[in-house]
Amino acid sequence: MKRIANREAREYVQAKLPFKGSNLSADWEKHPAGEFYVVRSYWHWVMLAYHKEMEVWYENTTYASVTTRKHLTQAHPLHPTIVTDAATIMQALKIGAPAIALRRDEE
Repeated sequence: MKRIANREAREYVQAKLPFKGSNLSADWEKHPAGEFYVVRSYWHWVMLAYHKEMEVWYENTTYASVTTRKHLTQAHPLHPTIVTDAATIMQALKIGAPAIALRRDEE
């Protein structure tokens, strides 16, 4: 996996290429809902997830720290995203787009 400076993250995210930065990383992952390009802060906090089959970006609005917010700014693809919380992102990895509708119904 390519080692990069965080300031380069956006171009890797836009191209959906795997990378490792300083506490920032991204890679393609297989989940029950399909294949996702997942951008993580501190190797566990999902900030962005791109669903390959649906061609949809999910953006996590729940920040683990000030640094996580900075990582999102550095990595954001500058494409439209479905803005949602961490729990919905995790559901989207499991069941895909229906997670968004299910979460909205709970509100």
